[in-house]
Amino acid sequence: MKKVSTLIVGLFVTQLSALEFDEWTVSGDLRSAYLYYDFNNPPGLNNNPDTHFGSTDSKGFYLVPKVSITTPSVDGFSAKITGAAVTDFGINDHDNESGTLVYGRDNKSFAILQEAYLQYKDESNKIIIGRFEADTPMVSKDDYYMLADTFEQLSWTNTSFDDIALNLGYFYKMAGVWDSGDDGTEFHSMSDASYVSLQDKINADISGIVYLGFDYSGKNHSFSVWDYYASDLYNMLYTQYDYANTLGSFSYDATLQYINFHEVGDLQDNSYTAINYSIYSAQLNGAFENGFDLTTAVSIFTEGTGQASTLGAWGGYPYLSSGKIVTWFNAGSFQNARNYKIGAGYDLAKLGINGLYFNVQYLYVDLDSEYSLTSLGEGQDYQKSYGTSLSYENDNGLYSSFTYEYTDLDNEPRMNAFYLFAGYRF
Repeated sequence: MKKVSTLIVGLFVTQLSALEFDEWTVSGDLRSAYLYYDFNNPPGLNNNPDTHFGSTDSKGFYLVPKVSITTPSVDGFSAKITGAAVTDFGINDHDNESGTLVYGRDNKSFAILQEAYLQYKDESNKIIIGRFEADTPMVSKDDYYMLADTFEQLSWTNTSFDDIALNLGYFYKMAGVWDSGDDGTEFHSMSDASYVSLQDKINADISGIVYLGFDYSGKNHSFSVWDYYASDLYNMLYTQYDYANTLGSFSYDATLQYINFHEVGDLQDNSYTAINYSIYSAQLNGAFENGFDLTTAVSIFTEGTGQASTLGAWGGYPYLSSGKIVTWFNAGSFQNARNYKIGAGYDLAKLGINGLYFNVQYLYVDLDSEYSLTSLGEGQDYQKSYGTSLSYENDNGLYSSFTYEYTDLDNEPRMNAFYLFAGYRF
């Protein structure tokens, strides 16, 4: 019996010594920001609930430390945990923070186990289960603001075929203050984190989202089709085609996009929230070798309803006529709207300042005054947004950005906002 035990231990040690171990990895991001929103509607007793639907002037300074530990890879298996916190060190006046969307409902500092997952990866497959930052077109980490969205999910990506990626998965829960329809400081079901009415969330119970994605990426052509089925809520169909090429020193990318939202299950059978519309979009981006780039885009919303209950939910922002600078503010509805965007940028590396980039954008939204109304019932014909940003990032992990936006919305006071970010990634 002793010889058998010795043999088993010996075989185990021999097998263990044959495994390939990479090193443990510690990484992180120390992000800080000062945020300022001016809706011409001061908080407190001076607040007017009819101005921008009650959105009030908001500002605050925040710090977000985030640290991750990734295990060595053992025969393709690895694990990762990420802890993060959000705080202001007691500097801010909480009465002025309602619109910054950094804290949860209690408006207090918080900490969260943001990621905890097991991953298997080989030459053709990548499987992840647990909590992690997703990066899909309509459900995403959206790591632009203070803390990225994170999801409890199962995902599988297969790249067995040349130039093709197949994606299959299930989203169960979500955390993320910026994009969740619930208290984003904690994990809640995908139905609770949606933007539909409370009664529709109750009807959907704790349903999740099943998704299937197809990506093709060739030399000049790329094509994507993703479908997301949120049980008893709505279905999202995302399709996009890109053609990229060069013409002398000019490189360009032309894009066509179609997105459809359609209610399903219990949501389709009740009258609390109606969702049935599509977005048709086109975009043309170009860049010159001298550092200048251009972007133009147009989007057409159909006459169906449900934009307020779906746009930006779960962190998905693939919409071509919006972006990190000019955004959709407080228009009553984008039903039957037309969006037109134009922008230009310059890479200051051409002047010897590596990592510095300047960008300006303009967005005009042709609103349908029959559907887009203020809280007082006044029709809105247009929204004009102007934005500019200056960003910097170097190879040592330091980064910063300054963004300013100005919006003129029909029959509402004009709005201003700026964001100053600075951080260090390691």
